[in-house]
This record gives sequence, C-alpha cells and structure tokens, in this order.
Amino acid sequence: MTKLRLVDKPAGAGGTKYEQLQADKAKYAAQKIKFEQGIADIEKELDRAILDGKSTDNLHTERRSLLDGIRRIELLTQDLDRLILLAEPEHIRTKIEALRNNMAKQAAQGSQEWEAYEAARKKYYAIEADYKGNAETRRAQMERWRGELLELEQRLSDLEAQHEAAN
Repeated sequence: MTKLRLVDKPAGAGGTKYEQLQADKAKYAAQKIKFEQGIADIEKELDRAILDGKSTDNLHTERRSLLDGIRRIELLTQDLDRLILLAEPEHIRTKIEALRNNMAKQAAQGSQEWEAYEAARKKYYAIEADYKGNAETRRAQMERWRGELLELEQRLSDLEAQHEAAN
C-alpha cells in the first residue's frame, strides 16, 4: 500500500493542502470510475467470448488487474480521507484569515469612501451657505437695478414726450 503524506507546496501551487488532497481524491475517483467501466466492458467481452467458445484467459487477467487497481484506489482514498481530516483545520484557518483580511480591506475602503463623502458633504454645505448668504445680497441688488431701471425708463419716456411736444 502506498503511503501518502502531507507535503508543503509553494504558495500559489494549487491552494491549501486540504484543497490539493481533495483534488487528488477527485482524480482517484475519476480513475476508479474508468476502471469500473473497464470491468463492465470486459465482462461483456467475457460473455461474448464464452458464447463464441473463445479463450477468456486474457480477459480474466485484465479484469483482475482492474479489480486490483480499484482496491489500490480504495486504499489510497482511505489514506487521503485521513489526510484530508488532518489538513482541514489548517484549511479552515487559512480561509478564516482570508475572510478577515477581506473584511479589513473592505472596512479600510469604506473608511476612505466615508472620508471622501464627508469632504464632499462639507464642500456642498459650504457652497450652499455661500449661495444662501449671497441670496439676500443678490435680491437687494436686483431691487436697486429695478428701481434704477424704472427711473431710467421714466426719464426716457419724459424726454421722448418733450421731444414730441417740441416738434
């Protein structure tokens, strides 16, 4: 029986040990399915060979070889299951650390966005205060201009009336 052991892989080489072991287990499961399909195919060939009266020795040998392969995969899968259980706590710690890092980054980004919002809000209120403060000044200026306009229009009207009376 082949012994499996946890091996540190360089960062970025396929995830945590737990994820690597899960991937290995999936590969073995796929191989086992291929072996089982091979056995089913061989059993069909065995049935045909028996009906045709042909030799079945090679087919029996292939079948035994595939059955041995399945047994080896099952033993390796059991070893992987034990290693997966051993690797899971570290996997969870890694995931927890990643989540905490993401949360810290998100909080920092939120803080920066809040500061930008506060700066924009203060600028808005300063502009609004200037606008409202200047509104009275603008209103008073408009009143002065209206008064001056009325005076000038009246003066022009009077001058035009004098010119017409003189002509």
